[in-house]
Amino acid sequence: MSKQQESNQVSIIFSIVLLLNVAIVIAALLLSKVDIFMGIWSTVLAEAAIFVPLIIYLKKNGEPVISTLGFHKIKISTILLTILLTIVINPILIFGNLFSQLFVPNVIAQGASNMMQDSAAPIIMVISLLPPIFEEIFFRGFLFNKYRTISTIMKAAILSALFFGILHLNLNQFCYAFLLGIIFAFVNVASGSIVTSMIIHFLINFGNILMLYVYTIVMQSAGKDLSTEIETARQSGMGTAVLIWFVIAVIAAFIAKIIMQAIAKNEGHLEEFKSIFAKNSSEEKEVVHIFRTAPSVFATVLGVVAIGLISFYLPNVF
Repeated sequence: MSKQQESNQVSIIFSIVLLLNVAIVIAALLLSKVDIFMGIWSTVLAEAAIFVPLIIYLKKNGEPVISTLGFHKIKISTILLTILLTIVINPILIFGNLFSQLFVPNVIAQGASNMMQDSAAPIIMVISLLPPIFEEIFFRGFLFNKYRTISTIMKAAILSALFFGILHLNLNQFCYAFLLGIIFAFVNVASGSIVTSMIIHFLINFGNILMLYVYTIVMQSAGKDLSTEIETARQSGMGTAVLIWFVIAVIAAFIAKIIMQAIAKNEGHLEEFKSIFAKNSSEEKEVVHIFRTAPSVFATVLGVVAIGLISFYLPNVF
């Protein structure tokens, strides 16, 4: 198999995963019309739709799962640096979230009331554990690692992050998922292991869902609705907040790069990490296309159309 064929196959796998996730959203929407709500099971099915096609592909091609997906041990000091990095990159997440709300509502806040109707423990467990495991395995372990072997690290990071954002199927989550996807790819280059992005993804998801529950309970005790309050604040204008958080996010990005360099030095991958940002990197002799292939273009167009429809014409789907 040529490298170009491999690139095509990898993008086809993502296209299949995307189609399955779109089908799950459609099914959830249709069931809601007859008062049947999938709830947390939609997340479970979405993660299964990510993992199953990947395992089938790896088994079919006889590729070893552990080494192919980038599971390698990291030092305890790297874990501590990764936790610090999670704290530092939060302004980048906040900026992406606020920027998206210039155009669409906060979908997570919209679904807060629905989530509160169910038991907190299962929801926190599912959202905190499943995406950090299955999404990191697929997007960083599979897509990014595959693309980086046939293209440049930077291009592989951007395309895998683009697909990561698209799979969330709404503009709100796309904006910050895309930014985080690039960071996740970079930190895995620095550490040489997918474990680092799994840790960050878990901490972000756990912190956000726990905070959402606390805010929702506080608002309910005050006789208010969290999603309504956030939507009121959004409609009153967020331009100033976006500009402020953009400046903070840029500063955070510089600090994050320093921390990732420390991780790379700690794990012995400093030169490889520096090569990401080198202007005259030897990787620029790339001859394999990963963006301009039929599967990549199809997945991107399908994702953009789905995000547009869901974000602007199908409110409260999530």
